[in-house]
Order: sequence, then structure tokens, then C-alpha cells
Amino acid sequence: MKVLITRHETTAINLGKILSREGITTMREPLLKIVPKFEPISVKGFQALIVTSASGSIALAKGTDCRKIPVFAVGGATAAIAIEAGFIQVRNANGRVLTLTDIIISELNPEHGPLLYLSGENISVDIENILRAEKFKIHRQIVYRAVSAKALSASTMHALRKKNIDVVSFFSPRTAITFAKIIGKNGLREIFRSLTAVCLSEAV
Repeated sequence: MKVLITRHETTAINLGKILSREGITTMREPLLKIVPKFEPISVKGFQALIVTSASGSIALAKGTDCRKIPVFAVGGATAAIAIEAGFIQVRNANGRVLTLTDIIISELNPEHGPLLYLSGENISVDIENILRAEKFKIHRQIVYRAVSAKALSASTMHALRKKNIDVVSFFSPRTAITFAKIIGKNGLREIFRSLTAVCLSEAV
């Protein structure tokens, strides 16, 4: 089995190592280029932090020296980066944004202070409005932007045409849409019949 990993380079390498240990061959084809903002992150006055991507966790680890503030992470990869960076209290919503907001609502008190939400420029779920409806004050800080790929590498296109790829992994709706657009532009829609898509969530 050969899996095409569409995550950006840093997390794609880690996933590739995990799959390799299971005897699975992988190819890496990042469909989003992550452009970090490299801005300091001030956590003073916030009762907790929210991160909904691995890129957000990476920015958090680099943007502040504080490790005691609670971190609410959307999934395992996002949580793992925060834990590895030394954050003591990390909650993992197992890949579901609405589960993440439910955990925050059930475990935190709006009267104990505002929340800091670290995100990219584009978001798929409006966490801010969900939490504001529950009386939370929330500040969103954009810590990176993701630029969609315009084409696939020659090696990936060759492997797809030869049907040497069995599975394509998608971790966001945007990566799935980007892949479909590139495939359609190259007149290769028929290859979808021979591919299995493995997605992070139902939304993807």
C-alpha cells in the first residue's frame, strides 16, 4: 500500500515515520504552504488558550515562554506538539472542533477570564461565535496563513497516472478541495475511482 500525505512538510514527515513503522510506503505532497507570522504571543490575562491546528501549536510554542496556562487542542497532533513543547495542561478533542467547544463550555467559567484563540487566516468553524453565545470573551490572534498549491509535483502526477497510489490523506476541507481542483484541471478525474480518501473528520 502506498499513501499520499498531503499535510505540510513538518507534520507530513512525522506521519510518514509512523506509517513506515507499520510497513506502509508513503509519498509527501504538501497541498498547503504554511507561512508563519512569527509574532510574540502574550497570554497574560487569559484563562486558557485554544489551538485548532498543528501550525497553531507550533506558533504557540515559539511565541511564548509560559507553559502553565491550559491549552485546549482540537486533535492529537495539535495536542502532542503542545505537550512536547512543555505545556502542562493540554486537553485533546480528538479531531472534532465542536467537541472542542463542548469541552471548553463544560470545563471553563466565562467569569474567570477571556480565552485566546490562535488560528490561521482561514477557519472552517466559527469558534468565536459559538463561545460568545455561551458568554465567553474570546480574542483571536492569527499566527499563520496557508497558501494553496497550484499544481502537484511531477513525481506525484506520474504515480497517480500509473495508479501507484492507493490512499490519499486529507486533514482539512481546504486540502481536499485543492487536490480535487488540481486533478480536475489535469483531466484525471477518473483516478478517483482507484483511490481511497482517508479524512480527519466528517467535515473533510
